[in-house]
Amino acid sequence: MGRPLLVDGVLTPVRAGRAVAFRRPQWEARSRPGAVAVPAGIDHLLVEGVGVGRATLHDAFDVHLWVETPSELRRARDEVRLAAGEMGRPWERADVVVAGDRTGDDGRLRFRLRPRG
Repeated sequence: MGRPLLVDGVLTPVRAGRAVAFRRPQWEARSRPGAVAVPAGIDHLLVEGVGVGRATLHDAFDVHLWVETPSELRRARDEVRLAAGEMGRPWERADVVVAGDRTGDDGRLRFRLRPRG
């Protein structure tokens, strides 16, 4: 999803307190039914997907959260995505990085905070 579509079609109306019914262009092209509905007046919105971490979208979000997958899976996915030119290194721009594999000694999720800028 490109910046104008995400920012103009979703984030701007949501920040203005309006409801949004969003359909991805790929859904239209494949005649997929339905839409992602965001109600009016919400205080927080979580937008998920590796693409939202692109440098061109960084300033559109208040917080960028990156959830790490297990190393082997992440490396395999990253190789494919980087080879296809689909992403840079969005985890380097994240404000919060969460280890999603729960490999800590106590079994709890691990995270680290980084100051923005």
